[in-house]
Amino acid sequence: PADVQNPKIADSEKSTSIYAPGCKVNDYDIDVKSTQFYSGSKQLPKVYLVGKEGTNKLGDKRVSYSVQPSDISYTFAGALSGKKIVPYVKDTESKMVANPGEFKQLLAQIKGEDQMMGYIWFGAGFILMAAGLMMLVGPITTLLEFIPFIGGLGSGLIKVVLAIVAFVLSAIFWWVVKLWWLILLVVLGFVAFGIYKKKTAAAPKPA
Repeated sequence: PADVQNPKIADSEKSTSIYAPGCKVNDYDIDVKSTQFYSGSKQLPKVYLVGKEGTNKLGDKRVSYSVQPSDISYTFAGALSGKKIVPYVKDTESKMVANPGEFKQLLAQIKGEDQMMGYIWFGAGFILMAAGLMMLVGPITTLLEFIPFIGGLGSGLIKVVLAIVAFVLSAIFWWVVKLWWLILLVVLGFVAFGIYKKKTAAAPKPA
């Protein structure tokens, strides 16, 4: 109802995390607070401070616990610093990850995360590319829409074609970024072949 307001949550009652001190993996100290766990968390039963389960009402208070069980094996990935495993720092980003099971399972999670980020960047690039192309031809499509019967169809067709062009260009840029090393090798190969042919052509022929 409009006249009912949810109670404000005090800072002392907001969600927080509690980290186990002195965590070790094969005699290496682990900073659990800096670790991103991909999976393995376990949801514990809710604890009601005010109210009862099954009779929820406004004003009830309950605490939910999500823990990383200590009775299963985890694999951590980070940077080695003496007898510690610390977050790996690259540029301004630091990261340390963990996952239940063996290293190959953790690697699969990391690859999946990178792949998902790649899809997100590809989608964002496609949207921006399509929007830019449509803005370029915006005056033309606007004029076409004033033509009876065929104006709207022509404008829509142009937008579809531009969307396809934007998708193709985005895909090309995607593969250029993804396979930059292969493209660089091909370019260097052509340059080396050109230099070789030039030297061969300039060499004096035997009498």
